[in-house]
Amino acid sequence: HAAFLESNYCDEMLANGSYPVYLKKRISGKYGHLSNVQALDLFVKYKPVQLSHLILAHLSKNNNDPTLVERLFLQKAGQTKITVASRYHESPVYQIDYAPVRLPLKAASIKQLSLF
Repeated sequence: HAAFLESNYCDEMLANGSYPVYLKKRISGKYGHLSNVQALDLFVKYKPVQLSHLILAHLSKNNNDPTLVERLFLQKAGQTKITVASRYHESPVYQIDYAPVRLPLKAASIKQLSLF
């Protein structure tokens, strides 16, 4: 019902930032951090129906902007509440109320049963 997801850097901010090239490559490389676009892609592709809260964390101080991240994710959030964790303050304690999700039956799983 809730998840934390890294949204570490904005591609453009990293590319145009002051970090040396080797560090930019490490951050954006295969074993580096998740960009905002990569994180959003994961969210959109794998968001479970019951996900009610997504907390975006580990934003780069130099290569990201919380407002930018929030705006990006709100476009695709639907009913999921988006929160960007602060780098300066602890996050509040969240209470996630459990509500069972009734998934629609697939047509292939519906069949007429005989009474006799």
